[in-house]
Amino acid sequence: MTTAPLRVVHDTSVIRPILLPADPDRRANPDAHWLVQLWQSGTVIPIANSATLNELDTNLQAASRNPHIGAARAFAAKMMAPYREHIHELPYQNLTHTPRCRHTKDQKFVNLAYYSNADYLLAEDHDLLTMADLVPFPILTLEQFQAILN
Repeated sequence: MTTAPLRVVHDTSVIRPILLPADPDRRANPDAHWLVQLWQSGTVIPIANSATLNELDTNLQAASRNPHIGAARAFAAKMMAPYREHIHELPYQNLTHTPRCRHTKDQKFVNLAYYSNADYLLAEDHDLLTMADLVPFPILTLEQFQAILN
């Protein structure tokens, strides 16, 4: 029996620690992370749009130790490569009928999960996790998601 891949929206709070090595001068080793292995196997399809990708890109550029914008952009692009090669990118949709997040910066993840009909929204962000009872899809931490898969 074949099961369909899980369509999952990932908050930046989940992706950043996977893609960013402890020492930003070193290359990340995302293959060591079980979630990346699920992307590679096609078990999980990460869903993204321009708004979620821009937030991740900005976050990774800020983590670069190089003050030059070109170098920071190159660093972010290198760190995002393992994620970008597996994502299913959808057009940005500014939905107004979805439950509202306490912090507006997180709304893009809820909207994307609604628009994409995601199976899950993964987050380590408290503001997103507290919305779990307001949406039709589970909002889980990475640890909770791993427990469900096991």
